[in-house]
This record gives sequence, structure tokens and C-alpha cells, in this order.
Amino acid sequence: MCFSQLVLIASLLAAGALAVVADDNPLSFRPVAGFLKLPEGTKLGPCSAVDIDSRGNVYVIQRQSPPVLCFDSSGNFLRSWGTSLIGRDPDMQGAHGLRIDRDDFVWIVDRARHLVRKFDPSGQLLLTVGTDGSPGTSENQFNRPADLAFGPSGEIYVADGYGNSRVVKLDSQGRFLKTWGEKGTGPGQFDLPHSIAVGPDGRVYVCDRYNWRIQIFDSDGKLQETWSGFVPAGIVFDRSGTMFVSDGVSKVMQINRQGGIVKSWGTEAEELGLEKGQKSVPPIANPGGFRFVPHLLSVDQQGNLYLADVPNQMLHKLERIRQ
Repeated sequence: MCFSQLVLIASLLAAGALAVVADDNPLSFRPVAGFLKLPEGTKLGPCSAVDIDSRGNVYVIQRQSPPVLCFDSSGNFLRSWGTSLIGRDPDMQGAHGLRIDRDDFVWIVDRARHLVRKFDPSGQLLLTVGTDGSPGTSENQFNRPADLAFGPSGEIYVADGYGNSRVVKLDSQGRFLKTWGEKGTGPGQFDLPHSIAVGPDGRVYVCDRYNWRIQIFDSDGKLQETWSGFVPAGIVFDRSGTMFVSDGVSKVMQINRQGGIVKSWGTEAEELGLEKGQKSVPPIANPGGFRFVPHLLSVDQQGNLYLADVPNQMLHKLERIRQ
């Protein structure tokens, strides 16, 4: 290989253009028992989503009051908030998605009230997108949304999943830009777009949960690729661009950039008396370790995974093992 070719390869690696090789390396994790230290006398409720801010603080959304809990990077409880602003009292069933943006603002996706809301870390409401209690398809309406993601310029993509089966694109101030998708099984259609992420390539990855596929779009909603063969309930990328997908039943998978499963963690659904793609999953026996029902998930700056588990009312931390 000549010197000019080596220089070209080095420049491409620096730019991330050849990083696709790295995500084929299977990673290793170990479960961390008892990570969250809750206030005395309290228990975690049905835990729907989790995310981590720039300081390593862990935010969890649960379907009981108070819906938002914040812990430090060691799992010590810091604060809670959101009771009057999220979900529907007393069961908080609307509490569904939670994502933290690059400025550490906390965004909540409220399934019951058909809203996307932005909060500061203390729980002060800053912005509401959608019409409270009024589902629909207009520019300021959602219908039981599920999740959201942030683009490289601060744009927001909402998986408007349970009712509308579409993606809504907003600018960084929450103003409507466009929408795409509808209920169905064809290309660009959805059967519950349940989770969404923007990859390191700038494309929009949508977990089309009950069509058993991930559909990948450009930033304007043009379909680029479809990956089938697994049930995607939650999706996240780590800092190196490695993708992790939860199946909503019993497993978390490392997915490469061709849509192949590199490795998985968890238990086969059949071993738990469950079925792949099962829509309603009851609590399982002896949850913990690699026994979980993973819903939405997140990853911290060290590459550790965090799994929200609704039926078992748990948050699972999987610590990255460095080789």
C-alpha cells in the first residue's frame, strides 16, 4: 500500500467514515445489582424510560408519582418532580419517553396527554408541544406519542406512535416542520413507531415495533433502508456509534451498521414462557442480572447500558467490560 493510500485511510478514520468496522466487534457487559438507592420506604414503579445527562446523572421516568426521578452517577437519589405535569393521576400511565438534549434539558413524551414537554433539570416547565388532552393530526397535535430524538442541528424527531403511526419533525424551538408515515405494513408505513434515534450518519432510525423492523430515513423522511429479523422496542447509539436495540420482551442486542445482530444479552423469550414480539408482557420470575423485560434504554459516556423495565418495576444497569 502506498503512502498516499495510508494518508487517505487515516483521514477517513479521523472523520469517522470507516468507523463501520468497529461496531462488528462484540462487546461485553456485566449486570450491576442494586444500582439505584431510593429514599427509604419507597419503591420504583413501572419504569418506562431512562437517560443520562452530561454529568452522568441518571433520569428515570416511572408510572407513579412522582414520575421523574434523578440520581447521580453512583445511583444516589438527588430529586424528583413532575407529578402535576406528566401523565394522568393517580397512575401516571402517560409517562412514556424521556430524552436529555446536549444542553441537559429534559424532554418528556406524554402518551396520555398527547404532549412533548421540555423541562430544566429541576423540573421547571419550559416548553409544551401538542394540545393537552386533544389527540389529532394537525401541526400542533400528537396522538399517544412514544419517543423522540435530536438531530445534529437541534431538530427534534417525534415517534408519534400509538395513535398516529408517523414521525413528526420539529425545529429546535418545537415548531412543526413536516411529518411522514401512516399505519400499515408497506415501505415508509408503521405499526407502532415506538422508539427513534438519529445515528452518527445523520439518518433517522425508527423502531417499527410490530412490523418487526427498523426503517431508516434521511432527515427529510425519505426511506433509505429497512432492517428486518428482530423486534425493535428501543434504540440508542453510544459515543462510538455502536447501536443497541431492546426487543421489549427479554433481550438487548448489539446491531451493526448493516442491520445484523452482533451479540445479545438477556434470556430467550421461550425460556420465560413468552413469545417474541409479545405485545403485553407480565412480570417475570426472579428478575435481575440478565433476566429483564427491556423497554426504552440509554447509554452513558463510559458505554454502560441502562434498561427501563416496565412490568418488573426496575432499572437495570449493565456495566461495560473493557477488554
